[in-house]
Amino acid sequence: MKISRFVLFGTLIAVVGLLFYSMGVASKSSAQNSEKSLDIERNNNEPLELMDVRINEHSVKDRIKIKVRRADGGLDNVTFQETDEWPKRMRLRLRNISDKTIVGFQGYLYLKPSGSPVLFSVTLKASMPLERTILNPREEVEAIVDEGSWDRTVIRMKERGLDANLATVTFSVGIVGFSDGLQWNKGHILRRDPNDPNRASPIEEKEPPEISRSHHVRDSKLNTAWG
Repeated sequence: MKISRFVLFGTLIAVVGLLFYSMGVASKSSAQNSEKSLDIERNNNEPLELMDVRINEHSVKDRIKIKVRRADGGLDNVTFQETDEWPKRMRLRLRNISDKTIVGFQGYLYLKPSGSPVLFSVTLKASMPLERTILNPREEVEAIVDEGSWDRTVIRMKERGLDANLATVTFSVGIVGFSDGLQWNKGHILRRDPNDPNRASPIEEKEPPEISRSHHVRDSKLNTAWG
């Protein structure tokens, strides 16, 4: 029995279509399962402990491992499978583990494109700006990416020909303010100058403080582009 050329042509079209569909599914699956990475800055005497890191509601806290350690702190790291712009779907839960009431702090993601001298920053927020968040000892707050800050940073990076999705991402806690007027900054306790409220001086400590359990790099030699 002869097979019609139309039947053969139809079969060929179906096979080619199935092949392209399979390639598309494989490509989509590959994009969804690409490995992403988050560095977490560590400093001495941290007043905030990172209780949980969730990406798309899935906790990756138990996967956090030590990456670098120095006398004054270092970096931890966690890897996971995710799609692009994953920081917009990240939630960080922080607890005040100090014996003081926190009256505000700063939280950032720093994006470092490979081969670029510029360090870009994205601001984190809670239900209100973190700078106005009050936390009594043992109280917690959930921080997320400020989408406006993220979008502005992505635009700045694109203007420089850089892709935010290819940058190294680091979570960092900035200045933490306490109700007694003291501040914590990168492992140092500071006291405000009574004659200049915009200036603070470090308080000398008899012994270097230890790194807390908090899982939190900011290179002072790098330029920073704020989001």
